[in-house]
Amino acid sequence: MNKDTIVAIATGNTKGAISIIRVSGDEAFSIVNSIIDKDITDSKGYSIERATIKDNKDIIDDVLLSIFRAPKSYTGEDVIEINCHGGLYVTRKVLTLLLSKGARLARNGEFTERAYLNDKLDLAEAEAINDLINASNEMMAKSAIHSLKGSTKKLLEPLEEAPLFISTAHTRMSVRAVEKMIKKYALKSGISDPNEITPHKARSTYGTLLYHQENDIQLVADALGHKSIETTRRHY
Repeated sequence: MNKDTIVAIATGNTKGAISIIRVSGDEAFSIVNSIIDKDITDSKGYSIERATIKDNKDIIDDVLLSIFRAPKSYTGEDVIEINCHGGLYVTRKVLTLLLSKGARLARNGEFTERAYLNDKLDLAEAEAINDLINASNEMMAKSAIHSLKGSTKKLLEPLEEAPLFISTAHTRMSVRAVEKMIKKYALKSGISDPNEITPHKARSTYGTLLYHQENDIQLVADALGHKSIETTRRHY
């Protein structure tokens, strides 16, 4: 999963002094290199490079490149943020060039999804980012910031790491571990709603998988050959 390199305009699709185009993935450096007048392959993470973007011999823009190397980036992958001038034509032209060189247009929220799948964010932090982006007043923004800074995690952590409620002869799992495995399996399987994970779908994949149905969280073991399965019903 996540073998393709994604790109999107990170700032609003309107006129402005600066636009930021974010590129993330294994091929981020080679794709950006293909549209600029220099080689940034050996540039250090947390650095800024100045470059000229070209379409063949035509100069498109003079830009600054913010460079982040895996795993020390927002997504946990190689990330380059292109800071170009914010005219609509220039921004869309740069985006089009990146797409023509092999990048894929990111889905809504895909950068944050990758951050979660690469263990850069937990679920509460990912949801807080979405809340902050969509905040329409000071109270909503403050609430999102508190969640992003870990306030929710600090409240729930003692409960989530408390006595484990799922076990097999070989495995014991916390609430946090169960939730994370369910979400990751759902995303990696292309299932938007974890409740859609059925026993049949779970057993069709090798190894130990989880599925969630109503208020039951059940451990499904197939290829590992686990025989003893205990499930505790949790009422909310």
